[in-house]
Amino acid sequence: MTIDEIIQTKRILINIGSGGVGKTTLSAAIALRAAFLGKRSLVLTIDPAKRLADALGIDDITVEERNVPLPPSAKGSMSALMLDMKTTFDRLMEKELPPKEFHELMENPAYRAFSTSLPGTHEFAALQKLYEMEQSREYDFIVLDTPPAIHALDFLSAPQKIFDVFDNQITRLLIRLYSGSDHLALKLFSFGSQVILKGLARFVGMEALDIIAAFLTHIDGIVEELKKRSGQIIEMLHSPQTGFMVVTSPNPVAVAEATFFFEELKKRKLPAIGMIINRVLSTPGDISFPEWGATEPETKKMLEQNYENIRKVSRMHRNLIADLDGFIQNNRDISSEFYRVEIPFESKEIHSITGIENIIRYLHNNE
Repeated sequence: MTIDEIIQTKRILINIGSGGVGKTTLSAAIALRAAFLGKRSLVLTIDPAKRLADALGIDDITVEERNVPLPPSAKGSMSALMLDMKTTFDRLMEKELPPKEFHELMENPAYRAFSTSLPGTHEFAALQKLYEMEQSREYDFIVLDTPPAIHALDFLSAPQKIFDVFDNQITRLLIRLYSGSDHLALKLFSFGSQVILKGLARFVGMEALDIIAAFLTHIDGIVEELKKRSGQIIEMLHSPQTGFMVVTSPNPVAVAEATFFFEELKKRKLPAIGMIINRVLSTPGDISFPEWGATEPETKKMLEQNYENIRKVSRMHRNLIADLDGFIQNNRDISSEFYRVEIPFESKEIHSITGIENIIRYLHNNE
């Protein structure tokens, strides 16, 4: 499989991998390639570096869609959007709640904490935004740069983590007691059996418990709708038009996590269609070190002095990549139509659209 075939046959590409392996830049490069092929492409990213925005020729990547200026040779268009969990949740709440309840919810401190720091909210927001953009049909090809997860594909479990907050016994009791009341105290202490809630009230204070109960009561009415949306998102992820790309680099931790990602994809029956091995160090072949961009005398001298160390690291990279390739070969459930490419280590940072185009050239190296 080639990168162009992926772009032509899929609507959604989800890039997963450890932090620091270059997912964001690679996501932008693939979206740019889609635009050159005539697609209306969108890259959804998280907390992008300012230099990436500079390279794309825009002031900044924000929570609003930004059009990326492209060379005349591009047949399509490209937009970039930064994922912001609070904005995504706010818009979802505004859509689902009556105006009065929505405004009350926005003022609730418990909601502000929920929408910014509860485990799973960032990941759920990413999936929600992806679903929203896919349903809009404004784009032919969408690339999702996923949040780095401590455990493989944690973001796919995010909806369930959130729903667990609303389905436990204490939450249901708080909602039942608070409904139709402006304060929990009278109801709470009229029930001698509510030992846990009484203890919680003493620990956090009645005012805080009221705030939490008000938040849960507002949200309770749309939990079923959120669950329905979660089911639709999972269906989208399993669609033949969705593919997962594992992005890694040749270091022991990243390689170990890459194999874990593949195992999780297999377990969840999600389509692993390829792997990008980024920042592969190759031993410079001659004194000019052209692939390192080492035209400056000082850089060239440094490379000459460290040639043996570079050679050792390069050999380590090859061994790690060989182990990863062996894992892929032995994984019978991974499709034979599998995209695999290595992208060499670059000593220079990307500062222009030309630099991203250069990455596209590497993305074709397996063809």
